[in-house]
Amino acid sequence: MTQFQMRQCYYFFPLFLGLFMFLLSGCSKSVEMQPHFSKDDTLVKEKKSETIKSNKTITPLHVEKGEFSMIAGWINNNKLIYVTNIGTGSNVYMYDLFSNKSDLLYTSAVPITSIFISPSKDKLLIQSTIAANKEEITIINQKGKTLFNQKVDAFDISYSWNPYDENIILMSTFTEDWNDQQYKINLNLASSEQIHLPNPFSFWINNKEVVYLQWDQEHLNPTAPLEKRIIEDSLGKEIMSNIYQVDTFRDTLLTISFNETKKEETQYSFYSNTLKPIGSFSIPYLTNFSNVLIPFYSYVQDQKKLYTFKPFYSAETDSYHNSFELISYDLNNNRSSTVISGLENEPISCSPNGKWCLYGFYFEKLINIMTKDVIHLYPGISDSKPSAKM
Repeated sequence: MTQFQMRQCYYFFPLFLGLFMFLLSGCSKSVEMQPHFSKDDTLVKEKKSETIKSNKTITPLHVEKGEFSMIAGWINNNKLIYVTNIGTGSNVYMYDLFSNKSDLLYTSAVPITSIFISPSKDKLLIQSTIAANKEEITIINQKGKTLFNQKVDAFDISYSWNPYDENIILMSTFTEDWNDQQYKINLNLASSEQIHLPNPFSFWINNKEVVYLQWDQEHLNPTAPLEKRIIEDSLGKEIMSNIYQVDTFRDTLLTISFNETKKEETQYSFYSNTLKPIGSFSIPYLTNFSNVLIPFYSYVQDQKKLYTFKPFYSAETDSYHNSFELISYDLNNNRSSTVISGLENEPISCSPNGKWCLYGFYFEKLINIMTKDVIHLYPGISDSKPSAKM
């Protein structure tokens, strides 16, 4: 399960276990839903190899050693990080899209389950599974040098990289029954210390403070107050109310809530990190029991644009059989526009310059934002979703 999915499921756990299992089944259906293409969705052009108007040619990724596992994301505008499995271990490669060249960065003796790239793209956090409920965390730079290594007792882990100081990372570990502990990793000291936060999914709003949703532990509410606190403090301060989901980027806060005037839409609101309003947009949402599907999204820091998927109308997930539109929202002029129609709601990660977006549950596809083409980087991957860990 991705961190995106973990956040949606975790918020409802503090209630009774039976009710949680009911909601979890709804949550997993919601976040893993793959709407079918409608018969008239002909706007997406899919090609296995594509010559771009800029005379740059993208060819499918060729794996020479081992089995393809996943593409982890962008390291710059031209290069990707991908993982292969060899025997009982894994290799991490840097791949140039245009030269078709792969460079080995890191070798793990145990399987790599996930990689998180720092906001500046300078560092990689590699999570490997040693044994049941035993994970290994390794952080390397772009040259493959190990900066940090630690073994952790956990069923799964989430991370929040400080975009103002990338030597600081929040780490939350989870047991199988969702008990959690939080740690602060300090790369300068090559150490981690246990801390306490009310919500294991907390996000940096500046160099010293985080924001999080303060969920009611006794009542099932669809929204919660948004609080802010200094990381070392024990008290938080409420800064907003009735928020469904939150995220932060450098200098920017994103909140997702229910539109007060258009009841069947969720509102995406953007603020500076000093809480000055920037702009907002609304889209229809899909539901499954009490859970609301928040489509996958990617924020391009340099362009100040958010890319996300928009359903054509509000409905229950089981009764929605249409596709999605990939839309972009520009924080510079408060305008949203349709990029491509006829896509499915799948994970997306856009390049730092916003010209390309990785797409798919393994990031096995590549969207050219200019030409609207969808290119299969690794055609061997089927359209099926990876199995969730949780």
